[in-house]
Amino acid sequence: MSLLHSKTKEQKRLAPDFSLLGTDGKNYSLADFSDKKWLAVIFTCNHCPYAVASRPTIIQLAEEYPDIWFVCISSNDVNYVPEDGYEYMQQLSKEKNFSFPYLYDEDQSVAKAYDAQCTPDNYLFKRNGEAFELFFHGRFNDNWQNPQRVTEKNFEENIIKLLAWDAPIDKRAPSMGCSIKWK
Repeated sequence: MSLLHSKTKEQKRLAPDFSLLGTDGKNYSLADFSDKKWLAVIFTCNHCPYAVASRPTIIQLAEEYPDIWFVCISSNDVNYVPEDGYEYMQQLSKEKNFSFPYLYDEDQSVAKAYDAQCTPDNYLFKRNGEAFELFFHGRFNDNWQNPQRVTEKNFEENIIKLLAWDAPIDKRAPSMGCSIKWK
């Protein structure tokens, strides 16, 4: 496990569209969220220690902020990490009772379109006309290993700003985690 940080993204960037299979057997695209004002897109996986540590935070935030539609995407090469395969994703989604779609990016095209680098790699978008515009891209918090010692909840602080239609908090702390396992 080597730590990798995400690339900083410019605000005003639009969310690339996708068509991906969810663990519930349905295909999802941005059009499925056309009635939503806000969208959280999180690149994650089953095995990475950073992704595992962030999972309770994702589940909690999705429950606490129902106005934001959460979508998790796994893009890892299953030849490199078999436990990140679709069947294992289905098991995890069911076991953890995910209230949000967990999508499989088998060909990694969506991760590339978003320029995702690591797991987790976290994005918040707000509706701008027919598109979703990037509001925040960065880490969940400042202490992934010890939730009791978190002093900066970067993702949640920006969720609060987003829901208030306020400007994002300009702390460009990048997402951090294991690298996406590319084919």
